[in-house]
Amino acid sequence: MLAAALTVGCTNSDEGDGVTLKAFGPSPVLRGGTIRFIGSNIDRVTEVVFPEGVSVTEITRVNSGEITAIVPQEATVGRVKLIFPGGEITTASQIGFSEPFSISSLAPLTLVREGDVVTIAGDYLNNIVKVVFTGNVAVEQADFVSQSRAKIELKVPAAATSGKIYVEDAAGNQLYSDDELSIHQPTVATVTTTAVRPGDVISLGGEYLDLVEKVIFTGGAEVAKADFVSQSASMIKVTVPFTAQDGGVTIVAASGQEVESAPITIVVPAELLITADSRFKAGLGITISGSNLDLVTDLAFTGAEATFVYANGNITTTIPMTAIDGEITLTTSSTKTVTTEALTLVRPVITSFAPTAIIAGEEVTITGEDLDLVTSAKVGGNAALIGSRTATEMVITTALSAPSGVIALTLENGVVVESADALDVTPSTKPTVSSMPAKAMPGDEITLTGTNLNYVEAVYFGDVKVTTYSIRSKTELTFTIPMDAPTAAQKIKLVATNGDVIWTDDEISLSMTDPVTEDSIIMIDFEHADNRTWAWNIGCSFENDNSWYIRYNGTVDGTGGSKWIINQQTHSASMPPYQDIVGAENYWFKMDIKIENDIPVISTGNNAQFVPGWFWVSDWLPLNEAGTHYSTGGAWITLTMNFSGNITLTSGDLGWAWAGGEIDLTGVCLDNLRFEPK
Repeated sequence: MLAAALTVGCTNSDEGDGVTLKAFGPSPVLRGGTIRFIGSNIDRVTEVVFPEGVSVTEITRVNSGEITAIVPQEATVGRVKLIFPGGEITTASQIGFSEPFSISSLAPLTLVREGDVVTIAGDYLNNIVKVVFTGNVAVEQADFVSQSRAKIELKVPAAATSGKIYVEDAAGNQLYSDDELSIHQPTVATVTTTAVRPGDVISLGGEYLDLVEKVIFTGGAEVAKADFVSQSASMIKVTVPFTAQDGGVTIVAASGQEVESAPITIVVPAELLITADSRFKAGLGITISGSNLDLVTDLAFTGAEATFVYANGNITTTIPMTAIDGEITLTTSSTKTVTTEALTLVRPVITSFAPTAIIAGEEVTITGEDLDLVTSAKVGGNAALIGSRTATEMVITTALSAPSGVIALTLENGVVVESADALDVTPSTKPTVSSMPAKAMPGDEITLTGTNLNYVEAVYFGDVKVTTYSIRSKTELTFTIPMDAPTAAQKIKLVATNGDVIWTDDEISLSMTDPVTEDSIIMIDFEHADNRTWAWNIGCSFENDNSWYIRYNGTVDGTGGSKWIINQQTHSASMPPYQDIVGAENYWFKMDIKIENDIPVISTGNNAQFVPGWFWVSDWLPLNEAGTHYSTGGAWITLTMNFSGNITLTSGDLGWAWAGGEIDLTGVCLDNLRFEPK
């Protein structure tokens, strides 16, 4: 073990005198400890010189090969010289030192506060690079007030708390003090105001309050040190936040330690008085007076929240339509609430109604007070329709199914006011239609559903009377629309058995044309006519009557060869909605036509051709019943034809060609040339 502590080698020797150094040690060595030098004739050494120039002549000669000496306290790291008569030897290796630092005392131990200087006494404290206080608050070497081997002076940091300290060297070795520092922390002894308003300044009295970094009010509102009104060791003045709540005020020191004061009480609005602008009626204004109303952030009636205005110490608001009888609740910024006296709100009063006996479906006039508050009405439990209305009078229309019973008026807040007497209601016989088709064609059978339809004597489209019925019951009328019914959007007229005339609420659109469906393959229409190229051998124009169509205004003669009356020259199977037709015999070819004024029949025939394919169509213009004129009765109808074969669209012609004799087609209109699956 001893040999292991020795350092071998030297830088020179005196061979003539035979003095050599083979080893020395231990190294590192304690100052004040014994160091050995081993070699040949080493007992001749008379002086040992430690760095830097510290001489030791008191040498113990163990034998000719070993000497010892006491390491002086002043010795530092470096090479050692051995001096003997006629020469010297310098160690090849530097001597190192063991310096086990220690703490002997701390001063002062008590009455210490942030910024005070504390002295750490001990040994080898010159090797310390950091001092750490309780709370893990470190003071680095660069911030020491002074440092020597025997002591360190440093200031107590703001975040330090009472307890032991420890010192640490560059290698991370730590040593705790035996004694504990007692470091003062802030205390709160008094709160000068216990009943406060948000926005007021309160005073906190105590000790070491200059160490406080922030103040926390109950509810979580914080005031930072920079926002204090003033701060000293004995007092802090701070403004109470608007969100502060009842409870203690907590001061927080830089160390993180917290101290809570006695509780404070946040004031609330008081001495509340409510006055109405006129009456406590929904929709009208009220004023709330009292103290501390500027603290109010929310206002709610029983059953409804409300907005408000604060001005001149008072609150003004409007009674919501959904409010009900009860208190008004005021909520402050601190979330505290106070309530006013309970309000009794105005309700409608029914003084009378006339007539007192009606047939269901008839009107009733109600007189009373504050009827403008009513949002719905019922008679015998059945909803009634509200018509004209003022604060003193309202008219309701009873339901056709209404029974006898009291009149019940409901307010927006859900309150219901009932008449003292019941309304005598005789069941109605008035026919009423509740559902009907929106579109149909003359000749179609349609159904109307509703109530009291068994009291219908007759049904009319315009002046055309329905003659064919398949069902006539209390709830259903099924009949065939006359062929001569006017083709237009119209209401249906019902004549009751008592002679009353009733019109349906909804309209039905009558047309002689077949509908264009999602299965229809449109070949030519005129919805985007201006984006296409056209050619024809007759005067024409594009017209719009809910949809675009072509109207002719001229003469055409096809005796010398077919003449175009429609020729769309820009098309392709790749341009929707166009597509080739494979097996035209599986489809109907249809077009819509309207002849505004009857055209005399011509003897040379009214033939036409559909292109591509040049499909021949004979006598395609419709005739009147007498067969003397081409006619549609001035209405749109749909023509249906048969083709066979395939129709392949190319970039060539697509259209309708006149192949008959000379004819004036003025007023003839065409639209929706299409194929539809059979």
